[in-house]
Amino acid sequence: MFSKTVLATLIAGSFAFGLPVAQAQFTGGTNITPVEKVLSQGKDDQYVAVEGFIVQKIGHKDYIFKDKTGEIRVEIKDRVFANQQVSPKTKVMLEGEVDKDWTGPMEIDVKRLTVVK
Repeated sequence: MFSKTVLATLIAGSFAFGLPVAQAQFTGGTNITPVEKVLSQGKDDQYVAVEGFIVQKIGHKDYIFKDKTGEIRVEIKDRVFANQQVSPKTKVMLEGEVDKDWTGPMEIDVKRLTVVK
């Protein structure tokens, strides 16, 4: 049986020498929010996930996203696309934060884009 000191030394050594350490990841489903509900009930900085289609590019990082309930402006940085090819016919899930501003329309600041198979 290992003593606490030996066990602590082994764990510390695995970090020092770059040995892989197991990390848990949640793989459960994501609650999808209809665009209509985001627009009517969304709060600033609220985390949401929407599923539908990016139908138009309207600026450097700005797009129009559409599901069966409506359209909303989304901001997607190039790194979020992660070299995935997306067209208006590609169904995607976007996860991000609602950005509710005094000066402009509500939008979603996208943190993650997943192509729906």
